[in-house]
Amino acid sequence: MIILNDRKIQDSLILFFTIIIILICISLNFAKHEDTTFHVKNSVEFKDTWSVLKRAKGKDMNLVLECIPKEKWESKSWLCFYSNDRKIKLYQNNKEIYSYGYSDNALGDTVGSVWNFVPLEDYTEGTRLVLRMENPYHPDNSFVENFYIGDRISHLVRIFIKCIPYFMTSVILMILSIAIAFAYILLKKGGINPNSIKSLSLFLFFFSIWLFTRSGVTQIFTGNQPLIIFLSYETYMLFHMSMVLYIKEILK
Repeated sequence: MIILNDRKIQDSLILFFTIIIILICISLNFAKHEDTTFHVKNSVEFKDTWSVLKRAKGKDMNLVLECIPKEKWESKSWLCFYSNDRKIKLYQNNKEIYSYGYSDNALGDTVGSVWNFVPLEDYTEGTRLVLRMENPYHPDNSFVENFYIGDRISHLVRIFIKCIPYFMTSVILMILSIAIAFAYILLKKGGINPNSIKSLSLFLFFFSIWLFTRSGVTQIFTGNQPLIIFLSYETYMLFHMSMVLYIKEILK
C-alpha cells in the first residue's frame, strides 16, 4: 500500500496500462472481425451532365437545368443534393416529382439552405430530368455543387459523415461555454466579477448555436427551416457582439 501511494509509481502504472490498452486496440483493429461500418457505397455521385435550358436574368429568377441520364438507376432510388437559398422544382419526364420552397413559410421567400431528397421514379429509356431553381432575391446562375443517387439511408450516412466535424465542434463549444458560465457564477459568489469570462461564455454559446445551424445536419433533428434560419441570423449577430465585448473587457 505504501508503494502505491508513491506518486512516481502511480504515474508509471497509468503509463504502463495506457500502453497496454493502445497495443491491444491496435491488435484488435487488425484482427479478423465482422465489418459493421456504416457504408455509403449505395450513395454515389450522380455524374451525368446537366445542361442549361434557361439562365436567370433580370426579373426572371429561374435557372433551368436539364439532364438525360445515361446510366440506369435501381428501383426506389433517391436523388440527393444541397441547395442554398433556392426554391426547387424537379421534373421527371415532364411530371413534377419534387418541390421545395413554394408552400407557406413564416419567413416569406427566405427558404434557407437544405438537403433535398427526391424519390425518383423507375428509370426508362430516354428518361429526362429538369431542375428549376429560383433565387427569390436576385438572379443566380451558379450550379448545385454535387448530386448523389442511391437509397435514402446511405444519403443520410454520407451527410452525417461529411458534416460531423462541424456538428462535434459546435457540441464541444457549447459544453465549454456552459463550463465557463459555471466558473463565472462561482467566481461571482466569491466576490469576483470577471465580466470578460461572462462575455467569453456568451460568445462561445452563440457561436456554437450558429455553427450548428450551418453544419448541414439540422434536418436530422428538425425540419423547421424558419426556426433554423432565424437562429442562424440572430446568433450570427450575437456572437459578434459578444466577441467585441470580450475584447473590450480584456483590453481594459
